[in-house]
Amino acid sequence: MLTNQIVMLETLLNRSNASQDSQASDPSAMRSRQLVKDQLDKAKSALTQDDTEGAQQAINKARSLLFSDLRHAGASAVHDKLVSDFDTKLAGIESLRTAHSRIATEKNLSTEDTDSHINEQIGKAKSLRDKEPTSAIELLDGSLLTLKLSIARMRNGDTLVRDLNFSSKSEEYQYELDRNKTHFMLVDLLLQEKLSDSLFGKMVEKPLMEAKANKVQAQDLADQKLFDQAIKSLEDSTRQLIQVIRAAGIYIPG
Repeated sequence: MLTNQIVMLETLLNRSNASQDSQASDPSAMRSRQLVKDQLDKAKSALTQDDTEGAQQAINKARSLLFSDLRHAGASAVHDKLVSDFDTKLAGIESLRTAHSRIATEKNLSTEDTDSHINEQIGKAKSLRDKEPTSAIELLDGSLLTLKLSIARMRNGDTLVRDLNFSSKSEEYQYELDRNKTHFMLVDLLLQEKLSDSLFGKMVEKPLMEAKANKVQAQDLADQKLFDQAIKSLEDSTRQLIQVIRAAGIYIPG
């Protein structure tokens, strides 16, 4: 029985791909592997002396060391995959940033705030790449979303400047109404899961309610042809929505 256990552990030690990969890539794994071998040799020696209790103790230590090594090898493989995913995603973001810059140049728009935010997030992500790749990837995901939102706004004609020319206050009101509707849509699309979290939901409950109230007020004012006041209410509503989205860790221009 004890001999079978030793043979099984030796098979795992010598033929397990995970163990061999771990040894090749991690010096500490090599030391651990040697400790396993030493314990198995100790168990064999104990058996030759009919010391079954000593043999079992050595086998148990060998098993514990070996399985710990295998778990480490698995964790190392997961880590390496995350780092590879990080590098791939970062390359994709850099390509998208090139397109973002080109579109801004074509439309003669400033994206200074967006660029500054993305530079900051990517810098943080790079600093976490090796130690906390999961957190680093989350930061890249946020940057990627920011770029996509900024590009969508530029392509849809939201010029990110305040000195737009309108033929009438009614036209300006309609522009702000469309902009406000877009941000309500973004809240629904981007924050659906986060809003179900009781802590986050409670934190943004008030600004969301105020945003909705300001929109209703704006529509009432517009019905009375009080467009200046209606526009102000819509701007307040949109500003509150932007704050809610940013509170979720998603940066959008505005």
